[in-house]
Amino acid sequence: MAVHLAVYWIITIRCPLHYLLSRANQQNTTLSVQLVNVPHLHHYIPEQNKNLDNFRDHSKTNYANYMGEDDYILADICRKKNNKNDDNNNNNSDSNDNKQFKRPTSSKIIRSFLRAGPRRKTFFDPKTTKAAIVTCGGLCPGLNTVIYHIVSSLIKLYGVEDILGIRGGFHGFYNGVEPLQLTEKLVEGIQHDGGTMLGAARGGFDSEKIFNAIKNWNVNIVFIIGGDGTHRGALKLHELAKERKEPIAFVGIPKTIDNDIDIIDRSFGFETAIEEARNAIKSAKTEAECAPNGVGIVKLMGRHAGFIAVHATLASGDVDLVLIAELPVNVNPGDPKNCLEHVKKAILNNGHAVVVVAEGAGEDILIKESSQFAKPLMKRAVTEGTTIKHQTNAQGVQPKLPPIGQWIKERLKKYLKEKDINATVKYIDPSYMIRSVPANGADNVYCLLLGQNSVHGVMAGYSGFSVALVNNKVVYIPIDQLVKNSPRAVNPNGRTVERILSITHQPR
Repeated sequence: MAVHLAVYWIITIRCPLHYLLSRANQQNTTLSVQLVNVPHLHHYIPEQNKNLDNFRDHSKTNYANYMGEDDYILADICRKKNNKNDDNNNNNSDSNDNKQFKRPTSSKIIRSFLRAGPRRKTFFDPKTTKAAIVTCGGLCPGLNTVIYHIVSSLIKLYGVEDILGIRGGFHGFYNGVEPLQLTEKLVEGIQHDGGTMLGAARGGFDSEKIFNAIKNWNVNIVFIIGGDGTHRGALKLHELAKERKEPIAFVGIPKTIDNDIDIIDRSFGFETAIEEARNAIKSAKTEAECAPNGVGIVKLMGRHAGFIAVHATLASGDVDLVLIAELPVNVNPGDPKNCLEHVKKAILNNGHAVVVVAEGAGEDILIKESSQFAKPLMKRAVTEGTTIKHQTNAQGVQPKLPPIGQWIKERLKKYLKEKDINATVKYIDPSYMIRSVPANGADNVYCLLLGQNSVHGVMAGYSGFSVALVNNKVVYIPIDQLVKNSPRAVNPNGRTVERILSITHQPR
């Protein structure tokens, strides 16, 4: 829809209309609004819709306002490609952040997502509804908090008493392990603990086995907590239910400590991870300061997205070098701009250096490396049948990465020795400690929002969607939209990287 047709929707979603229109007029741009609809069970099985009044007990809560079916929230502005020359025009921009504003003619799409919250009508009858919760993938701060608030909201806000906890990820649907019967008493206090009371595992996705288990257990709504691969599995289950016209609702809750899921502001546990990673960096600096020519290397999560590494560095201010998958790693001894030389200069200037390495950094170098250190690593990867690429399948399984942190340590020690610098290099890997800690206050609040609003969505009859913050508002996002461009990564030409360079002064 053109600008004049989009005015009503822009006003509805509280967008700065005058700003958007002025920018569009200045650049001869067509501005349109895309309302991203969420799948609803009554669209393909209307006969199953009981269309019940939402009889939540408002005496137990002040949260009594209902969201409308046309309550949308502005998400972002993205440019719609008009011709083949658009890609060439991209290269003429100074930064990716500004590409969308530098073209003389283009079409811009404003994506708007459905506001999360309770609806006036419910699809499911709480008296006959049975829910299941599963946690998949690796650990992340806040998993127990999300479980707690899902269970609490189902029981306290809607009166759903029959809730199964599936143990051990997707495997738990069919491996013979009896699910837990989740009650208020059983989940009491788990929001203060790290990990997940249900256990988590990668892989195990078998759509037919999982769907049959859901049917056999008479489950109506399924909460699936996991990352990109897990959400792809949730989408397949939703599509299977839709194809078979089964009244089963599936909702995903984004869980990735790397913060690499597209569209959303951030994933839960990310702020806690930054906090813990900063503490590890502080410890590495202390170690480095207390040793002659000390170097502290901290390896952090981030196989293809270096958000934790860059944000922890920004939060710390003590880092001399950051290596992430999105930026090339230069270790060429003949190049004065190589990163090893930069560390050497930091040691000579300050007496010590701190290096942060994301787990996916320099992967291409290590693959090509012919040293005696690298060969066994690559041989092991081949033996285990892994393909070293950035990919995640529907089962949430990701290929094994070579240990770049240890390689950097050995390469740095060798380089400094060749430069007649007797350095003390310490390597710290706090990854699993970070993953297993309880969520901090900010993440706990976020988990509450996700848990409550996921319950509101499925009880209203929405399915095949995920719930997350977008523009600091909790919204419902169709899973197919969420995984379309996931996983996301740090923009190598963006402002965040520029801030990193201004702090570390590392070569580009």
